[in-house]
Amino acid sequence: MPTVANYKAELTRLRAANQRLRAERAQFALSAADIARLPFAARFRAIQEVLAEHPREPQSRRAPLDNQLKEIIREGFAAANGHCGYRRMTDYVNQQTGQHYNRKRIYRLMQELGLKAQKGNFREARDS
Repeated sequence: MPTVANYKAELTRLRAANQRLRAERAQFALSAADIARLPFAARFRAIQEVLAEHPREPQSRRAPLDNQLKEIIREGFAAANGHCGYRRMTDYVNQQTGQHYNRKRIYRLMQELGLKAQKGNFREARDS
């Protein structure tokens, strides 16, 4: 059965360990003023490293369908040689799937893929 002396000895040991840990933490801790003096890039990099350590939120229930639509969009964009925007792509996706998807959704997916329609007249020049 534990005695008062055992409790006191354990409490003394834990206090010493706690004090040692506080000293170690103070050695590496930065104050808010120290952080404010860091360049923006260093602060940003530190934040990105912390975010990379923690897993992101779970995928939404639309994510699997969005991935399928992205494949269709990539295929259609390649077939059109980059000459179609989100409106024409919406028509293409709706035709391929047989369902109606909103143009805003297709626009968002194209932005995530980094696809944009080429602007201007792309006819080949004729030699005179």
